[in-house]
Amino acid sequence: MVERWRLPSFLAVCAGLLAAALLLRTTSPPPPPASPAPEPHPTAHAAPAGRPAAAALRHAARRFLTAFLRYEVGERSPATARALRATAAPAFAATLRRGPPRPSAAAPRGPARLGPLTIARLTSTLAAVNATARRPAGPEQLSFIFARTESGRWQASAPGE
Repeated sequence: MVERWRLPSFLAVCAGLLAAALLLRTTSPPPPPASPAPEPHPTAHAAPAGRPAAAALRHAARRFLTAFLRYEVGERSPATARALRATAAPAFAATLRRGPPRPSAAAPRGPARLGPLTIARLTSTLAAVNATARRPAGPEQLSFIFARTESGRWQASAPGE
């Protein structure tokens, strides 16, 4: 007796669910129209020399880190000072030049070699750059925060964590 009503009951339940779904679909409000994204300010996000922002950031980070690795082992040449001034925010560059380089057993052998970089964009104008310094005693992780200036240049602005 139960077998005779099973299929019609199933079909009735399916029809009810389908009708409810169609009713809900037609009575729900239409989605709001997509608003266009605001246009960025032309100087706030412009990359120098037409390069994409990621390439400009990678270039600035490599240039800063190369100078930093020379600086930290005691190289105080005018070229190193110029590179630090050019690639670091003024206050951060002054802080680096004011403090003594850290003592390092690697100083007689020269600076460490720069290894791979990892870049994490924090906002449109901030990025965390992590790098590996290859030293005779083994690799060491470095981390710095880079900020994009109004002119579109990336500069090291603080040590990272």
